[in-house]
Amino acid sequence: TMLEFYHAYADYNDLMDLTEQLFQPLALSVCGQTKIIYQDHAIHFSKKFTRMTVKEAIIHFNSTITLGDLQVFITLSSLITRL
Repeated sequence: TMLEFYHAYADYNDLMDLTEQLFQPLALSVCGQTKIIYQDHAIHFSKKFTRMTVKEAIIHFNSTITLGDLQVFITLSSLITRL
């Protein structure tokens, strides 16, 4: 299931804040708590979501990729093929 919404004059931080405000009471209502386990990972809806750029996320979740790799087109092309 997908939820899509728009908020005029809001940036991604505003939308993340709103999403946090929606999911915390939803998790509490459905699960009875704001912490749930999904695929062996704890998700805490009482905490703020981590904010990061796409570059930061790529580097964070792929330990073999560096910022330098993302700035060189040829290296970037081979990374995309590998991922």
